[in-house]
Amino acid sequence: MTDCVVRYRSRILAVLLLASAHAAVLEAAVPSSPADAIAQGQQLLSSLTDTAPTSRYVQVGREFGQVVDGVRQGSASLEQLMTMRDVTRRLRERATARLKAAEAQAGENEGALESLYRSIAWDDLSFALAAFPYWGAWIDLEISKRIKSADEKRKWVWEAKKGFRATSVQVFRPSLIYGGWLGLGYVAAAEGSNDRAIEIFESLQRSLGDDPNHPLTDVVALELRLLRAKSGQVKSGPVGSGRIDETEAKLLRAEAFALFEQYRTTQSGAREAADRLRRVIQAGYIDDELIALILKYRVEIVAHDIGPYTALAGAEYAFENEHYFDAVRKYKEFFATVEFRGNVDYDRIRYRHALAAYKAKLNDDAALIAESLLRNKKLDPETKKAAVKLAYVARATRKGKPTASSRAAMQKAAERFVTAYPNDADADGARLRVAQATTSSSKAFYMLNSVQKPAKLQGSVQQTKFYILARDFSTAIRKTDGDPPVALASRGIAEFRKLPNKQQRIPENKAIAIQMRAIADSKPAEVLAAIDAIEQAGGLSISARQGMLWARLKTLERLGDDSAFLAFLEQTASGGLEGWQLEQIYPTIKASDSADIRLAAAQKLLPGLVSEPAMERRFRIILVEALLELERYAEAYDAAKAFREAYPKAGDAYRLFALAAEKTERELEADRAWKIITERSDPRREIWWEGMLRRIEIRAGSTRPEAACDVLVEVDSRVELMPPALKSQVEALRGSLSCGDRRTG
Repeated sequence: MTDCVVRYRSRILAVLLLASAHAAVLEAAVPSSPADAIAQGQQLLSSLTDTAPTSRYVQVGREFGQVVDGVRQGSASLEQLMTMRDVTRRLRERATARLKAAEAQAGENEGALESLYRSIAWDDLSFALAAFPYWGAWIDLEISKRIKSADEKRKWVWEAKKGFRATSVQVFRPSLIYGGWLGLGYVAAAEGSNDRAIEIFESLQRSLGDDPNHPLTDVVALELRLLRAKSGQVKSGPVGSGRIDETEAKLLRAEAFALFEQYRTTQSGAREAADRLRRVIQAGYIDDELIALILKYRVEIVAHDIGPYTALAGAEYAFENEHYFDAVRKYKEFFATVEFRGNVDYDRIRYRHALAAYKAKLNDDAALIAESLLRNKKLDPETKKAAVKLAYVARATRKGKPTASSRAAMQKAAERFVTAYPNDADADGARLRVAQATTSSSKAFYMLNSVQKPAKLQGSVQQTKFYILARDFSTAIRKTDGDPPVALASRGIAEFRKLPNKQQRIPENKAIAIQMRAIADSKPAEVLAAIDAIEQAGGLSISARQGMLWARLKTLERLGDDSAFLAFLEQTASGGLEGWQLEQIYPTIKASDSADIRLAAAQKLLPGLVSEPAMERRFRIILVEALLELERYAEAYDAAKAFREAYPKAGDAYRLFALAAEKTERELEADRAWKIITERSDPRREIWWEGMLRRIEIRAGSTRPEAACDVLVEVDSRVELMPPALKSQVEALRGSLSCGDRRTG
């Protein structure tokens, strides 16, 4: 018998089976929730004191039926049903104790015992001892419906059967007999014995034949119709039209699925079944059980019209036949047209929609649908686990070029999966993906160190650890204002040596490991030898070659062998230098403390820089500055003059020429060069102030020192822009001159 039918009839059973002249029972309301029912049951229990009149036991026995109905009608949890069962047990124990106490009081006196057995008190207590097990049987039957294990389910059905059997032999209490037989009918249906259930209900129907107005007459008739429908005893043919009530809806539903079952063997009756089911759906009598049956008979339904749920049957049919694109289309159609009902759980269907999208390789759609499911705080645990995993798998296996948003979504999905189900078989893969996606090295290493079975990831954990250290190392060495990341390099070298041989041979891995050795290895000469060997082997990508060059420059710097460095430059220059090589070599040369080394390097490289004008300018600057530092002023002048002529618009060229001209006592040329610089620059720039002050000093030292006053006047006109550090120098120059009242600032 279906759950919905049992619950629908429960109030009738409670009121009519045990009601008598006690109006209070008839007027009592069924508790509004399982929690209220339990509270009410406990209150009834507490009222059965040792001093309570036996009539109270009768009253509780009758009222307790309402309480049981409150639990059964309210979709109580298994825990709540167990609590209610315990209350029932304790009620029975109190009635038993009260009866035994009465017998003990009578003692061995036969007369007293006979009076007791004929008393109203004895009848009251006997009624209670029959009623409480009866209600307990209904609770046991309800518990059986919450149990998933087949063995456990059979156990609770058997417990219910024992209770109903005991009630069915209450010869002097016809209402209890009828209730017991009704319960046995439901037990037979729960055991899958429809024929036996029909037999029991038919017997009960015959017993009620003398009383056609008995409330159970209609109940039994309904149950028989439903059981016969489920057994295939359905007359095919059209159904009527018009509005239907809940009872008719249940009958049509049972008939519909009986006809669908019939169709499986006879290939007939499906159209009539669809007509019945469509009427039920159109009337709004939809619940989870109905949807489960639609899915069970999807093959039989798919070719017929049952309303919006036709698309659902079609989606499930397509899914099971691996037509995933069609399934996705049907699921979309279903959710676009169905009228959602609060009593129906659509989460499983949404999950199937997400799964179909994933199998159709619509990964983004699959992830979004699964993630929308997870926003439901009341999501079933099994569905939640499946949705969490599906969202991760869909994100992780997404094809196409990753974007910042897709990487962030994948990381979030992986973290959610690992957090929720850390022991899942695929959790290690998720940990690896989080480590690869996150920018937090600490989080990455936490995830990697949490991997439970690293061997199954085939070296990916070690590779990722090395990658993270390599990333952090590359970031650190780009910073020019910090100390070399020696400790980080040492960790990276250690992780590199743990990599499988195949991964150690990857050029990019070798290049970054050599870079780490360049600053951390205690034997730089061996590092150089390793660099030579790797480069001679060839097959290096441009990024690997860049890493090798950086490593060589750092290693040579650590060795402090200037001749070896210059020899390397000469050898490299002879083969022609590429732009990226110059970009790496230049900072090393510029940062050298030795003017001789800078000069020699510039001299070796400049001849090959004709096709690299930007880099040629930078090395010309190094050349002239080194000559000036070495006080080789005449050479500096010639080099600066050539620089100026080659790059007449370059401010650096004019500045170096001006300085070299001063050092070679070519004051007029120097003054002209500084003038060109100041005319081309802005007073807000330091070069303007440097040029103006140099002009003042040059003119002050000439045969016409008054000429410096003209420049000083111009400086005074820009005094608000003067750098504070230059004020004392300007005033000192002013004090050395006799410019009179020509000061303007």
